[in-house]
Amino acid sequence: MIKRILTICFVLFTLGRIQISAKADILCLRCEKIDPKPIHTDKGKAPMRMPEISMDGTTLLFQPYHSEYIINIVQNGEVVFTSVVPADAAQYELPDYISGECVIQFLTGNYCFWAEIEL
Repeated sequence: MIKRILTICFVLFTLGRIQISAKADILCLRCEKIDPKPIHTDKGKAPMRMPEISMDGTTLLFQPYHSEYIINIVQNGEVVFTSVVPADAAQYELPDYISGECVIQFLTGNYCFWAEIEL
C-alpha cells in the first residue's frame, strides 16, 4: 500500500515538472477572390470555407482534409518563394533563408487567403 502511494506521488511529481510548449499561433487569414468568374459553373454558390492554418516558428500546420495550396511568400511587393502544399500534408516547413516581415499567400481555385507574418 505504501509502495503504491509512493509510486503515485513520484509519478505526479514527475508529471508536474514536464514543460508544455506553447501552442502554435493561428494565422489571421484574409480572403480575396482572384477571378470573379466561377471555375465550376455546374456547382452551387456556397461560400468558400476559410482555412485554419497555424504557424509554429517556420512550420505551417494544416487541418486534416484541406485543399491543395500554392504558397507564395511576398516581400517588398516581390514573390521571394513559391511552392505547392499537397492536400494530404499535415505540415509544411518554410525555408529558413527568408527573414523579416512578409505576406504569405495560400492560393486555391480562384481564391487567395493571405496573412502578414514575420519570419
